[in-house]
Amino acid sequence: MKEGGRGNSSRLVNVITRVLVVGQIALTAALLIAATLQIKSIRNQTKLDYGYDDTSLYAARLALMEGTYPSEDSRREFFQRAVRTLRANPQFEAAAMTDRFRMTFAPNGQYEVDGQNYLTDRDRPTGNFESVSDNYFATLGLKIREGRDFTIDDSDSKQPVAIVNASFAGNTGAIKARSGIRFAFFNPGKEQPWRTIVGVVPDTLMQGPFDQLTEAAGFYMPLLGASRRRSLPL
Repeated sequence: MKEGGRGNSSRLVNVITRVLVVGQIALTAALLIAATLQIKSIRNQTKLDYGYDDTSLYAARLALMEGTYPSEDSRREFFQRAVRTLRANPQFEAAAMTDRFRMTFAPNGQYEVDGQNYLTDRDRPTGNFESVSDNYFATLGLKIREGRDFTIDDSDSKQPVAIVNASFAGNTGAIKARSGIRFAFFNPGKEQPWRTIVGVVPDTLMQGPFDQLTEAAGFYMPLLGASRRRSLPL
């Protein structure tokens, strides 16, 4: 009985040992694969073509505390003062602001073009969108192909406007921004304002290496004048 007990115990130890070894090998392999994918993603990000020269750009993130800046107007005034201060600094050739996360990830959503009929909700196209200040495209070294840039006076309360990229213009037929084509976010839960296209700019990368979309269409709204889109997913 003692010999049999020692044999059973020995076999049990061997089985547990083998299971632990296999588990350790599997965990090590998973960590190596994850590390390899992470390194590959970082390398891909350094090789991305953003559509502009990013070597001469300095980007920084900032956020305001609601206690100090409780209203939208107070936050807008802060950003206006900040961008004026940066532009007055001789160390900077140009300065602008955007709400795009890390200058890489932009939200996206469906939109509809005024005058076009859509049989189902799925027929409405999808585009990336971003809110930027005036002089944003000049800061990136991009030339406006048609129309004009945003101004500090652009506001939804006056006239909702937008600047679209070349892919968006091709999809909507707004090759000439002066045609006054209008579009709006598609949001069945809340009516969105129709935005008049006032400019067309070159395509830039609006999605990052971890979520690149096949659809390159994108549009821009005034950052310091447009109202916040609280009903839209960000």
